[in-house]
Amino acid sequence: MSVAMTLGKKESIYKVSEKGARLIHLESPVLNSNEMDRIASFAEPENGGFEQATISTRYSLADGPDGIKDAIEAICDKAVEDVRNGVEVLILSDKSADQAELDGTTYIPPMIAVGAVHHRLIDEGLRMDTGIVIETGSAWSTHHFACLVGYGANAVHPYLALETVKQWHGSKRTQSMMKAGKLDSTTLDEAQQNYRKAVENGLLKILSKMGISLLSSYQGAQIFEAMGLGEEVIDTSFKGTTSRIGG
Repeated sequence: MSVAMTLGKKESIYKVSEKGARLIHLESPVLNSNEMDRIASFAEPENGGFEQATISTRYSLADGPDGIKDAIEAICDKAVEDVRNGVEVLILSDKSADQAELDGTTYIPPMIAVGAVHHRLIDEGLRMDTGIVIETGSAWSTHHFACLVGYGANAVHPYLALETVKQWHGSKRTQSMMKAGKLDSTTLDEAQQNYRKAVENGLLKILSKMGISLLSSYQGAQIFEAMGLGEEVIDTSFKGTTSRIGG
């Protein structure tokens, strides 16, 4: 079993060529900041020249309740434009640039964002031309990662979860418990690796229950049933998902 994933443009399985091997290979769908920087470095011509773009999923609070609909449409339009222009790694991010943006905006839930972009690219015949990375503070449990991958994400950067691990590791209580031998002594990198390993093990457990051996086979498979979601939401982000109890 494997949780390895890839980013980049995939060639047709009926047309084998060297271009089909030109992909960014990831050992895990859970990315940290250093790995995000490494992926960004692949945009350089000497490192492969993978065209990349980041689309913010934030929108103004002043737009009111209906603002999310326009925001979803906007990120989908931008994704289509970027991929048509050759972008091979598409990053959907809910990170705010500063405190002012954080105070004046909110964000499209990552599940809604990735599902909407995933299906729009499918409708436009462009989905295989790019990989989608979700950069979000709203993913921390195994189920969150499974849902994001199941609805189209190739990888996830859970920046807030990793920051939480960092704060936990650096707290006086944690450090004192390590010194007292009540917790295994670890470095920050080891603590964050432990978190990632826990998520990966959880994903493998989900795959084993479904009889799936590769996370890449689970990606975009939508093996879910929705409860309490209305038809409009399903049609926007979760096309093909059964929703017997509408919202």
